[in-house]
Amino acid sequence: RDLSRWKDDPQRIEALLMGQAGLLEGYFEDEYPRKLQADYNAISGASAMNKIGSYLWKYYCLRPSSFPTIRISQFAQLMSTSSNLFSTLLSMTDVKDMEKVFDRCAAKYWDDHYKFDKKIDKSFEKHIGRMQAHLLIINAWVPLLFLYGCEHGQQQYKDQAIELLAQLPAENNAVIRHWQQVGINPSNAAESQALLQLNSKYCYKRRCLECSIGFQILKHK
Repeated sequence: RDLSRWKDDPQRIEALLMGQAGLLEGYFEDEYPRKLQADYNAISGASAMNKIGSYLWKYYCLRPSSFPTIRISQFAQLMSTSSNLFSTLLSMTDVKDMEKVFDRCAAKYWDDHYKFDKKIDKSFEKHIGRMQAHLLIINAWVPLLFLYGCEHGQQQYKDQAIELLAQLPAENNAVIRHWQQVGINPSNAAESQALLQLNSKYCYKRRCLECSIGFQILKHK
């Protein structure tokens, strides 16, 4: 509700999100974070709001373009430029259309920053990008869409969620690479998600005899 109230003001949305994330604590030298801090204090002063601690955010092993500050700013831009975001995504069945919706970049301040008060030499727009859009679809939108179909008893949305996964390329991570080493190569995200599920629910827990695939492999051996 608070986000929709400021949908025409991306800076206010970013201030609210950054403040709730605990990232606006302390003193800042740059004007931009000071403005965000003032906006957040004005917004939060009007209602009781529980924010999280900044220590919960992890930067280690992350690419700078994936730092929480950048992602939060990109989300703020998405919320301010996408009217009726849920309804818009709900009507889409083509991944390419969804990529355009997610194609947003962080506020101008972040062109030459990754953290507050720490300027970098190279300046460039921090776009969400196609790969990150795919991760958002796989890990955020598809589960939500499938749940929406379940909660409302509408099979079409559950089918739509699976179809979106089938349109996306298979993920590339350590677990999938292990599957590939034994000759199993997923052709799309639906198959790679299935392999990730098998790994977490059966392989990792050594429940091979309870898994149809694992049982067949052990049977032949």
